[in-house]
Amino acid sequence: MQSNLFFLLKVKLAVSWGLVSRVTPFSKSRRVLKYPPPTTLIGALSYPINYFLKKPENISHYLSSANILKGVVVSAHASLNASATIVGDINRVYWYHLARKMAKTDAVALEKIYLTCKNGLEFPILNVIYVIDPEKMRKVLDAQWDSVLKALAWSINRIGQKESMVSVVDVSTAKAAPLNLKVIETSYYIPFPIVESIIEGEYTIENYVPPVTDIGEYTGVPRIPYIIPYSFIKSNQTRVKLKVKENAVVLKINGEYVAFPKEWIMEGG
Repeated sequence: MQSNLFFLLKVKLAVSWGLVSRVTPFSKSRRVLKYPPPTTLIGALSYPINYFLKKPENISHYLSSANILKGVVVSAHASLNASATIVGDINRVYWYHLARKMAKTDAVALEKIYLTCKNGLEFPILNVIYVIDPEKMRKVLDAQWDSVLKALAWSINRIGQKESMVSVVDVSTAKAAPLNLKVIETSYYIPFPIVESIIEGEYTIENYVPPVTDIGEYTGVPRIPYIIPYSFIKSNQTRVKLKVKENAVVLKINGEYVAFPKEWIMEGG
């Protein structure tokens, strides 16, 4: 590999009904994240990879097997082409405490995002771009890693929790070197710390665990803000034009730009 060359994997996903990526608070209300976070996107890709490698789904109580891709997937970005509505259902939950031989019940509010089609599409579409270190992925999947990875990407079947079913519509790949650009326009979310200024476009902010963190239990783990090019008032995907800082790595695939901090290249492992 050339010293600064990345492998980009783009996966186009048709979403069955909606998305669920919840924050886990110590309360009866479980808020849903507006977009699936980068670590969830990495987890979706790791599932078929770990199945192919015959590895378990979890390494320990605190660490997911998705951690096999820490540092391998340097960054991950999503773009949603659908109308999104956040709904919170109050559910009655029953369970049995075996040690106390006691049946219990409670009511919890579980949020989820329902998606409907827009722009003449048959299904809600979630596009995902993975930025991959090719040398590190070679160590995971061996010699023919690029063709194996592309085949395994077709086996992604959920984003986040098990009920968030998806079907892969298309998979494409590209090799890309960082571009010397200071201003980009994108429909994919990017980390806010690399943004110097926002020139135009509607967006929302969500706080995510960066992908350089161990993937698993996130209690007490610092989050960073991400700019999400989506208007939840208009319920529509947007494009954001912005100026990036000096430490931003800018890449392009199929006419779309993504960006992330260059520090992540080393921090990931």
